[in-house]
Amino acid sequence: MLFRSTINIDPNLTDAFGCNMDLGWRGSVKNWLFFDVSGYWLQYNNIIGTIANNNTTTFRTNVGNSASKGVEMLIEFSPSKAFSKKSKYGNITLFTSIALMQTRYQDRLVVKKQGNQLVESNLRNKRVENAPRSEEHTSELQSPCNLVCRLLLEKK
Repeated sequence: MLFRSTINIDPNLTDAFGCNMDLGWRGSVKNWLFFDVSGYWLQYNNIIGTIANNNTTTFRTNVGNSASKGVEMLIEFSPSKAFSKKSKYGNITLFTSIALMQTRYQDRLVVKKQGNQLVESNLRNKRVENAPRSEEHTSELQSPCNLVCRLLLEKK
């Protein structure tokens, strides 16, 4: 039995491609403060997507470009190492990280059905779907179980 596909492929379809750059700085202050700051930029061109042609077929082609940029930061602080030369009971560590990002289409062709008509539009400067929103943040004080284990391992 032969099945006919309902997807038409653009004969001028080209490969999607991209590039990215990262620049960062990592360091520490003695043995009690660690930091890591980095920025990035990601360009994604010739995104391959599907456009509705009519009620029964779709068209696979290059639909646009997107760019992502952001900053990621991490700080880890050990008050027990900062304020005491040698702890009898172990080490406490505080940790926080944050990521600020923006991901937007520079150009993105879409076709929507309105009534019986197909209407072409562009998602320029709109957020890219499934990309994280502008901020993710985590903080942590090590759990009592980890702290107890570290106390037992580091105690002399």
